[in-house]
Amino acid sequence: MVTGSTLTLSSADPNFTVFSVSADTLKKTSAIKCLFPATTTVVINVVGDPVSMSNFGFQASSGYYDLRLLRPTRVIWNFPQAKHLTVVSMSIPGSILAPFADVDMKWGAIDGTLVANSLNAEHEFHWFPFRKNLLIP
Repeated sequence: MVTGSTLTLSSADPNFTVFSVSADTLKKTSAIKCLFPATTTVVINVVGDPVSMSNFGFQASSGYYDLRLLRPTRVIWNFPQAKHLTVVSMSIPGSILAPFADVDMKWGAIDGTLVANSLNAEHEFHWFPFRKNLLIP
């Protein structure tokens, strides 16, 4: 759900949650509000091409978990249609799966892993492998 320029990702499932977001929605987003339990594994499918993510942060509401603090091993951003992905001035919590995309990353960080066609980056990487098994810390 989008309110103004804030995208809200909401689920009560404590184990596994899949969200679908359009590339156009992400382009207009200035913040993502996360409303889901800390124990859930999160897959965010982003459909469309090209994809641009820039200058937005992540928010949590009272009683819910902040995506930045969620174990990055439990978050995957999936870009199945993207041929080009641009990430500017932000940190990405979790792994990025963009196997067909040429990725440009500038001034930020990724806490996860990256699968892409190619990479041009001025970005900081913190390696956290995605793990589907919820029992692995």
